[in-house]
Amino acid sequence: MPVNCTIARNTGTALDSSGGYNLIVTENGGATSGPYPVVDSCIQANPGAGSNNLVTTQARFVDSANGDFRLLANSPCLDRGNPAWTGAAPTPSERTDLAGNARLQGSAPDLGALEGAVPGVAAVTCTAPAGSGTLGPLGHFVLPVLPTQLVFTATADAGFALRHFSVNGYKQKECGTSFTLRIMDPGGYVVTAEFRPARYVDPAGSDANDGTSPAAPWRTLQHAATAAPAGSMVLAAPGTYNEGRSFYASHSNRVAITRDIVLKAAAGPEQTVIEGAVDPDSSLYGCGTNAARCVFISNGAVEGFTLTGAAGNVSPNDSDVESVRGGAVFGTSSGILWDCVISNNVASRGAAGFGGVFNRCLVTDNRVHNNGIFRSAVVYDSLIVNNIGNWAGVFGGVRFYGCTVSGQSASGGIGQDVIAYNCILSGNAGQDVSANAACTNCCTGGTLRPGAGNITADPRFVDAANADFRLRADSPCVNAGNAAYGTGSGGTDFTGVQRVQGGQVNIGAYEGSVGSIIASATSGGTIDPAGAFLLTNDVTFTATPWPGRAFRYFELNGVPVAGGDTNLQIVAAEYGNSAVIVRAVFQDGFYVDAAAGDDANSGLESELPLKTLQAAASRALDGDTVRVAPG
Repeated sequence: MPVNCTIARNTGTALDSSGGYNLIVTENGGATSGPYPVVDSCIQANPGAGSNNLVTTQARFVDSANGDFRLLANSPCLDRGNPAWTGAAPTPSERTDLAGNARLQGSAPDLGALEGAVPGVAAVTCTAPAGSGTLGPLGHFVLPVLPTQLVFTATADAGFALRHFSVNGYKQKECGTSFTLRIMDPGGYVVTAEFRPARYVDPAGSDANDGTSPAAPWRTLQHAATAAPAGSMVLAAPGTYNEGRSFYASHSNRVAITRDIVLKAAAGPEQTVIEGAVDPDSSLYGCGTNAARCVFISNGAVEGFTLTGAAGNVSPNDSDVESVRGGAVFGTSSGILWDCVISNNVASRGAAGFGGVFNRCLVTDNRVHNNGIFRSAVVYDSLIVNNIGNWAGVFGGVRFYGCTVSGQSASGGIGQDVIAYNCILSGNAGQDVSANAACTNCCTGGTLRPGAGNITADPRFVDAANADFRLRADSPCVNAGNAAYGTGSGGTDFTGVQRVQGGQVNIGAYEGSVGSIIASATSGGTIDPAGAFLLTNDVTFTATPWPGRAFRYFELNGVPVAGGDTNLQIVAAEYGNSAVIVRAVFQDGFYVDAAAGDDANSGLESELPLKTLQAAASRALDGDTVRVAPG
């Protein structure tokens, strides 16, 4: 049987009456036939027999269509082989690959015929989209110079709308119909898009409309969720949706989604609100029979809304019954939320969510009056800060992946039965992690928690007091996570930035970090702003010469900037966590030449020097330099 071979791009079945070990089997007409075991391999479909295989079509070759089957830096086949499989060959440390390179270069042999990753190269494949629409440019692009970027454009066919772009199978943040893939690190990237049949809803619409165009939208979300065909997407126009109710999970909900539809805010959470309801007769923060959640979801997805103003019911002695579960959301594992703001909701249990799957959400200012901002939910890459009540998550197997949990007002961050991975759990009242919770690769306050990769340290937020939970460049959370957990390599952080930018994923909701900047000026003028500060946003510097002096140029990290413009913009995203030094250079003194000078000259340029030292000393200002020629 073959060992450490690459079997690819064959029109027929790759393994016909054969198995193998440490193989790459992909891009063939078929994978296997017959009951022979395939073990410890990367294979395009499940084999009939075998174990410990990676089933994927994405081995991430450099350019298989043109015969380059070397592996890219983020190939799943690297270091994944089993050194015990040698066949009749020597051990991996004693043999070479197809190209004559050492077979063992990492912790384990690679799968396939070629060992090691190609350094410094990225490859991007843009594939045909799902649904009815076009995406371009299609094709395979090998990029030997990094960093770089590619721009892709999606155009929906009539009656359809773009849902999202994806990279390596991960849904990207809303960006309109044009997506810029910024490639910082070597590796393989697959870009595609998804279109869905479109329906429309608008607070100014009518449920008597057919909902098939923005000109004839429905009015209420519940009517849209009921009337839209399965597999479609309902685009919600900006506004506040506070009409209609549906009774699920023993309580009223503004909208209940029970089928495969996507409810998407066309303009994002800043402009599009699902408002639940509080009970006007309540004596418990608005909870009661007449209150309503924002969303019940057991299928489909809700994307890009603000969910606010919702409340659960009450129960005798606050007993744990279904109606008191969930303030903003009551969901199941098949109900998914993306890119929502969840704020100012209240419930006995699960003020933000009871059940459901939450991705890239801002969860803040919610109140739980028993316990758990989240109960029984799974939460990815989200910012869960400044909520009120006991525990950000507790009971029901809550899972947090790549989240920042801070500012919880009582009890602590995560409580009993909760597991957190790659999370910052810091700055919460009480304890950040209870004794009955577990965490891995997390940053916590207080005592170091048991678990692989955990640290206890100040996470070094940019400005937590003003709700800026990004990481400073010197944060111990930078590159301290483990990409095996959560969305990992290829996923995105809370803001939609690609995960893993510096060799390993960050701990917390934000990937990357905020750099610093130092701005100064030579004698002869001023720079504004000046001093040392964090590069939290784009900055424009202005150089102003003193009277009688002239501006020469800016220096950026010691290199003169061409053009002589007195304004210089620094784009924060281009520098990441780097230290940036900006200096405005002015005419900063005088030139003296006893032989060629004249005290009638300006002395500010080397071509127009003064003649005497006294003339220069008389004109010089504090901080100036007098440059004297030999003589």
